[in-house]
Amino acid sequence: WITNQIIEAITDADAILADITGLNPNVMWELGYAQALNKPVVVVNQNIGASPFDVRGWRQVEYRLPATEENVELLVSFLQGCLGLDELSTS
Repeated sequence: WITNQIIEAITDADAILADITGLNPNVMWELGYAQALNKPVVVVNQNIGASPFDVRGWRQVEYRLPATEENVELLVSFLQGCLGLDELSTS
């Protein structure tokens, strides 16, 4: 079952990166599961204004395609914070 693989991956992860652009129900479920496990989560979204009310209060990294250097730097900063790292390699 793909669901078992997803559950195992979330359970084993040090941190979760969730792209909620488009509000895919599977992604929203996975985000909720990660939250229930108290996993550090970075939420990215192309349209923060479209976030549902229960996610709108979360800090989100807004991005555009193609990604800009600013998008990448902000994402790296959020991941560093989640993982408690001073530096994160982007290569």
